[in-house]
Amino acid sequence: MNKKLAVIASVLKPVNDSRNYEKTAISISKLGKYKVHIVGQKVIDLPDDSTIVFNPLFSFQRLSFKRFFVGWVFLRYLLRLKPDLVIITTFELLLPAVMYRIIKNKKIIYDVQENYFRNLIYTTSFPPILKHLMALLVRGLEYTTRPFIHHYILAEKNYEKEFSFTKNKSTIIENKLRKNSLLPKVNRGDGLIQFIYTGTISENYGIFEVISLVKLLNYKNDKIHLKIIGYSSRKDILEKIKKEISDCSFISMEGGADFVSHQNILKHIASSDFGLISYRSDRSTENCIPTKLYEYIALQLPYLINLNPIWKDLTQQYKAGIEVDFLKPDVENILIRIKENDFYSKKANEDIYWQDEVFLNLI
Repeated sequence: MNKKLAVIASVLKPVNDSRNYEKTAISISKLGKYKVHIVGQKVIDLPDDSTIVFNPLFSFQRLSFKRFFVGWVFLRYLLRLKPDLVIITTFELLLPAVMYRIIKNKKIIYDVQENYFRNLIYTTSFPPILKHLMALLVRGLEYTTRPFIHHYILAEKNYEKEFSFTKNKSTIIENKLRKNSLLPKVNRGDGLIQFIYTGTISENYGIFEVISLVKLLNYKNDKIHLKIIGYSSRKDILEKIKKEISDCSFISMEGGADFVSHQNILKHIASSDFGLISYRSDRSTENCIPTKLYEYIALQLPYLINLNPIWKDLTQQYKAGIEVDFLKPDVENILIRIKENDFYSKKANEDIYWQDEVFLNLI
């Protein structure tokens, strides 16, 4: 039987990105009806998976002139491959995907993984004038291409409130851990209290507040260590981090300028004692639930988390963590609570995991 062809595409994310590969691609592949291709940034170590074709088409800096041509490169790729299903995960691929639909009349799904308008307006990733212009262009693009998109997948439940271009043609599938990705807890036996920061390394996600807190905690208890594991596209942030931790033997970083596989991150979570979730309070993330929160709960890793009413209910439901003011931390109280708290009185429910059936019903 000749299989249909499905393409899942991102611009800045690696071809082995956890949502695009471990969740979306593997779910589609399980149907047995599609040969699945993933398009994204090049990585050094690709998964050993014969069921998926990895296409590292895009390789450029975040603020690179080459980025302007990514749509044209992607459209040429689609016309050559002629897929039956195209899932795009970023606004930059909307135009080429719509053009492909007009030419070939194939199914287009937009997996909305971020509110790009808010990300541009409320963060410092781009210069002020440029970010406002880009935000308006992005939102305009999302609305004008709506008639050509068959369906939208929303990675956050609150996206339904934040914008309306997906109205009446969307399904919420949050970015949760796939259940078969669970790993057993690892007992290191080194006597340390290992803290971990995982995922995108960013100012907006509170990396410097994390470093500052761990320094204070280590001053009181030198058994406390920190592992930073993840990726950042900003060289200036990485240089600042290196300066901040240059004289801290108890803080290490893995990844940084290089992508880190999701499986590697999960292994580090399984061998750590506490996670750190320290998103800064701003309108770009106020309604988002971090992927790492679901991962920590699924892997039964206690965590320190800053104050947010959306995260509070989930944290309290599982007795999963301690609310902390990362800007004004009560160090003594934190040390007492991490020692005395009885975390995870129950295991994760099914709603903590990736909704495979819901996703496949869309396909």
